[in-house]
Amino acid sequence: MILIVILSIFIIASINIIILGKENIRDIVIPLTLFIVSDFLFLCGNIICRGGVMLLFIGLFAIPLMLIAFIWICVHMIKLYYKKDLNKRKMIGCIFSIFISIGTIFIPSPSESFRFKLYEKDYSVVAKAILKVYDEKKLSSESVFYIQSDKNELEKIFSKEVIKKMKKLNRNLDVVKISGNRNLVYFFFGAELQSIDGIVIFKDLKHVKPKLDFINRSIQAPRLEYITNNVYHFNGEL
Repeated sequence: MILIVILSIFIIASINIIILGKENIRDIVIPLTLFIVSDFLFLCGNIICRGGVMLLFIGLFAIPLMLIAFIWICVHMIKLYYKKDLNKRKMIGCIFSIFISIGTIFIPSPSESFRFKLYEKDYSVVAKAILKVYDEKKLSSESVFYIQSDKNELEKIFSKEVIKKMKKLNRNLDVVKISGNRNLVYFFFGAELQSIDGIVIFKDLKHVKPKLDFINRSIQAPRLEYITNNVYHFNGEL
């Protein structure tokens, strides 16, 4: 997901440069940079952190930057207008920057189905590795692995490639812990206040009746949303 954010920022910056041209950018480099930084923060909040509470915290830093840039550019354009030195290209470029920055605040978060499909191979590798560990009876009871804090335990059980995939899911999708048993694997996203959600992958729904015992014990009124074969998004309250 971070690559999508970086690519979006690159496109925004490139369009700004094309519209304004080098001669018009020189005296508004600082406010344009502030806009780009606030755009990056809001895109991270909406796309990576999926909005919610994290977006509010990000807004505490991003909105002041946006306001400073907005005031700076407005004052600059007014000065140029009275000096009769305001050209059409600079005006369009500044208006574009303002509207794009406002738009990043309201950009919708990607659906869980879209997020899953982007990293489906990574989910699959990790899920298969965990189910294999249970099939080989290296683990007997339901286990919970915290990706960041259980590094030593993970290294004893899984290969470097599987751990690399876990870290990738943690970094890009905020998967903080993984739990599993012989029939299914849970991927828990970071909790927000009293809510929690994640992805559950079943070994085979045709032969295994889905028993969400772990979710039912940990979450109040869990809800399931179908994503694809044997894969669901779950959410509920702690």
